[in-house]
Amino acid sequence: MAQRTLAELQTQINTLLADNTTGAISEADVRSILTDIRDSFFSLTDHGVNQIQGLSTTLTALQNSITGLQFTLADKSDEGHGHEIAEINNLATTLSTLSTQITNLQNSLAGKADSNHTQAISTVTGLQAALDGKATTTHTHPISQVTDLEAVLDQKSPLGHTHTSNDITDAATLFLDATADAALITALASATWTGEIGAVTASPAWAQGRMHYAAGLLYVAVASNSVARYRLDSRNITISTSAASGGSDGDVWLQVPA
Repeated sequence: MAQRTLAELQTQINTLLADNTTGAISEADVRSILTDIRDSFFSLTDHGVNQIQGLSTTLTALQNSITGLQFTLADKSDEGHGHEIAEINNLATTLSTLSTQITNLQNSLAGKADSNHTQAISTVTGLQAALDGKATTTHTHPISQVTDLEAVLDQKSPLGHTHTSNDITDAATLFLDATADAALITALASATWTGEIGAVTASPAWAQGRMHYAAGLLYVAVASNSVARYRLDSRNITISTSAASGGSDGDVWLQVPA
């Protein structure tokens, strides 16, 4: 090891004692200091212990420190030591409680069904009785069994039925009136025609949708003051709330709101 002065020995001891607060002093640490003390002591062969100032006090303090160190080490457990369950406070009780909780959890899970499980109708309370009171998806009913259906049907017209002009509430406004709309009718004489479409100059304008029939020609406003004309000398004209059906080429079918 090494020979050291008293100050060096004191520093070495103080450092070691400071480490002892964490229980970090090992046997090797103690052996190292004692060896240094021995080497330093044998180098002082020409002097007695009492002749070296402070040496006796230092050695006494060192002896006390070593004694205290031995007591401290005796109160420590070996590194890597183990304990029985009974030596750890409340561990046995805690483990017993956990065991009981696990057992209860297993019992609860045993009483549960899988998330994707199936059941027979008989195992669902009241389901069979509820189904017995329902009709199948493909069932049929006579009209008399459908509440108010017959009364509703009585208010409907047959499919494909026709109306006279008197049956159509807005017929008066649909066709031009010879008196009220005389200016519009007169404007037809000066219309500029491109094929079957003519531009009419009239005020108020000839509104889209309004019609006029004269001399075998049907005039229909397709836009404001823009009129289409159709020759109807040998054509059938039908006004109906239904979509067009049947007829011959050249016939005219006018569908109006029901």
